[in-house]
Amino acid sequence: MMGKRKPPLSSNGKGASCAYCERILHSTKSRSRLAATRDHVKPASLGGGHKVWCCWACNQIKKDMTPREWFEYRSKNPNWWESAPAKNSRIGRYIPKRGFVFFSEEA
Repeated sequence: MMGKRKPPLSSNGKGASCAYCERILHSTKSRSRLAATRDHVKPASLGGGHKVWCCWACNQIKKDMTPREWFEYRSKNPNWWESAPAKNSRIGRYIPKRGFVFFSEEA
């Protein structure tokens, strides 16, 4: 079992940036949407593998998307990071071939 890991500092000393949105990450203990989290590039539900540092918001939006689905989602949604839920809330989910769906839109 690995010990607790901290995101590495960037070359400018300000902290690591999110692998997806490139914003500067906050502490892993932060209650911010920019709190540092680890994400499986290939979803854990599909076998996991390589992990990257990303912000909580991107991790919540990406969920179980494969790298290809994630790329397609971001391509179709130019302001994709704005659809991130408030931390500690669950307002929607990703549905393959349909995209991110808010619970109020599900039928």
